[in-house]
Amino acid sequence: MLNLDISAGQTVQVQKCAHGFAAFDAKSYDDAISLFNESLEACPSKDAYFGLAKAYNAQGELVKSVKNLTKALELDPAAHDVLCFMGDIYCALSQGTPAIESYAQAVAYDPSVETYKQRLVNVVGTLKFKKMSPNLRGVLLECLESDGVDFPHFGLAWLSIFSSNASLSPLYKLSKHSNYGSFKKGMDAFANYDALIEPFFLTGLGKFIVPDVGFERWVMHLRRYFLEAVSAGRTVFSDPEDIELMTCALSKYHSLTRYISSISEDELSLVEALKQKVVATDTPALSDLALLGCYEEIYLLSNAAAIATKLQGGDHVSQIPKSQIEDYFARVEIKKNVPVLTTVQDTMSLAVQAQYEEFPYSYWDMPSKDTFNENIEGHLKGQEADILIAGCGTGKEAVQLAYIFPDAHIVAIDLSLDSLAYAIHKARQFGIENIKFKQADIMELGTIEERFDYIVSPGALHHLSDPKSGWAILSGLLKPNGLMRVSLYSQISRWAVNEARSSIRDKNIGSDVQSVQNFRADITDHMKYKSIKELEDFIDFYALAECNDLLFHVHEHQFDLSEIKNILNDIELEFVQFHLSPKVLGKYKRRHSDDPNATDLDTWARWEMKNKDVFIPMYNFWCKKNAA
Repeated sequence: MLNLDISAGQTVQVQKCAHGFAAFDAKSYDDAISLFNESLEACPSKDAYFGLAKAYNAQGELVKSVKNLTKALELDPAAHDVLCFMGDIYCALSQGTPAIESYAQAVAYDPSVETYKQRLVNVVGTLKFKKMSPNLRGVLLECLESDGVDFPHFGLAWLSIFSSNASLSPLYKLSKHSNYGSFKKGMDAFANYDALIEPFFLTGLGKFIVPDVGFERWVMHLRRYFLEAVSAGRTVFSDPEDIELMTCALSKYHSLTRYISSISEDELSLVEALKQKVVATDTPALSDLALLGCYEEIYLLSNAAAIATKLQGGDHVSQIPKSQIEDYFARVEIKKNVPVLTTVQDTMSLAVQAQYEEFPYSYWDMPSKDTFNENIEGHLKGQEADILIAGCGTGKEAVQLAYIFPDAHIVAIDLSLDSLAYAIHKARQFGIENIKFKQADIMELGTIEERFDYIVSPGALHHLSDPKSGWAILSGLLKPNGLMRVSLYSQISRWAVNEARSSIRDKNIGSDVQSVQNFRADITDHMKYKSIKELEDFIDFYALAECNDLLFHVHEHQFDLSEIKNILNDIELEFVQFHLSPKVLGKYKRRHSDDPNATDLDTWARWEMKNKDVFIPMYNFWCKKNAA
C-alpha cells in the first residue's frame, strides 16, 4: 500500500509540475506558482522547486527564488542547470562571490555546457582577486582551454589571479620598472624563469587584451629580455624547449595588440638580425620565429607561406604562428571576392573606409553565444527572421547573432573590404552559414528592396557624415514592429577622449602607426593626469587599431540623450530599453521609482550627469518601429 501511495503521489507531482511549466511558458506566473506548490504537496521534487524559483524570479521575487533553488539543490546537489540559474539570481542581486561559486559548481558537474563557463567568466571578469582557491583556478583554466568561451573583459581579473600566484608574483613585481635597465637587473637576479611556464598564465596570454599600463610595460620588457637572451645564446629555462612556449604565447599577445608598444633603438638591430636569420630558411627555430612575431607581422615575411607549411601545428604550440600566417593568406583570397551591395561615394564614408582598410576594427578570438535578451529579442527565436548588421566591422556581432538566431537570414555590411574578409574567414572557421557579408555604405542603403525584422548598428552611425539621415535610412528598412539595436557615442562620457582628440588636432599629430605609438609613449606631454587615467580605463587604449579608432578617428559625432530623444521622435522610432547590466538598471530603478520601466530619456539624462561613466563606451539601446 505504501508503494502505491508514493506512486500515486509521484504521478500527481509530475502532472502538476508539467502544468506548472506550461503556465510559466504562457507567462501566467501566479498559476504556475500554485501548480508547482500543489506538485510539492504531492511529492517534493527538484523540478517543482526549480519551477517555483523561475516563476518567483519572473515576478521579481529574487529572495524567494534563491530559497527554492536551495531546496532544489538539497534534493539534487549535482543539478547543474539549477546551479547556473542560482548564479544568474546572485548576479541580479549583485552578489558576485556566491554567483561565482554557483557557476563554478555548474561547470564542475557538467563541463560540456559552454553557457556555464561563459557566465562564470563574465562574472569573474568584473572582479579582482588577492587570492583564489586551487579548485576555482582549475575551473577557470578549463574555461581558458575551451574553444567556445569569449573573454571580452577578463583581462584585469586574469592579471590579478596570476600575479597573486606565489611563484609568479616576484616576476610580475618587476612591472613597476618603467626603465628597462632596472627591469633587466631585476630579471638577472633570478636563476631561471620556470615560474612563467604556468598553464593559467600561458593559456590566457594572447586570448584577450589586458587594460593595464603596468602589464603592457611588463610584456614589452619581457619580449626585449628574451630577444637579448636568445640573440646571445643564453638558456633562460630549465627545459630549453620552454622558450618556445613562452615566446609563442608572448607573440600571440603582441599580435593581438597589433604591436602598439614602441621599439627602442637598442632593439632594432637585434630585431633586424633576427629577421634575417628567419628569412634565410623555411625551417627557422620556432623560438626565433615567435620572437620576431613579438615585433612584427610574420605573415609579411617573404617566405611566410613556406614557413607555415613546415610548422607542425595542431595541438603543438607552433599552431600559433602557423595560424597567424595561414589565416592572413586566407583573408587575402577572400578579399578578392567580397560581394558588393552598394557603391561607396560619400566623401566621409570614403575617408572612414580608408581608415578601416588600414586598421580593421577589431581582431577577435571567440564570439559570445550568451548575449541575448529574452524579453526584447525572444520573439525572433525559432523564426526565419531577416536581420541586418549595419556596420559589422570584423564580424563578431554578426557571428554572435548567427549563433543566437540560427534560423535567421542575416545580411552584414561594412565599408571595409579588409574587415569583411576577416569577418567572412571567422564565420567559416565557426561553421556559420546563415550570414551574407557584403560591402555597402549605410548612406546608400535606401536603394535596396529588402526589409528587416531586426537591425543592429554596433557603432557605425556616429561615423557617418550625417548620422541622423543614416539612422532614418535604417529606420526605413524596418518592417512594421521591427526592432533595432543602436550603439552611439556619449559626449558626456568621452570627456577624456575629447581632450586627447583636441590635443592631436591642435598639434597636427598624424594617425599612422608611429604617430599613435609616439602619442601614447609621450602622453604626459599632451594631456592632464586625470584625463590620462580616464583613458587608461578604456580597453581600446591598449591595441593599435582600437586606439586609432578611439583617439585618431577621421570623423565621429557624439550624442547626448536629448538629441537621441529628438531623433527617435523625428524618424518615428520608440525607445525600448538600454542594454545595461542588471546591476546598473536596478540601481537606476531604485533611485527613480517614477520611471519603473526605465524608459524616460529625460530622467536618464539627469542620471547621466551624476553618473558620467555609465555609458562608457557608448549608449547601447533597443528601439522599435510601430505598426503602420
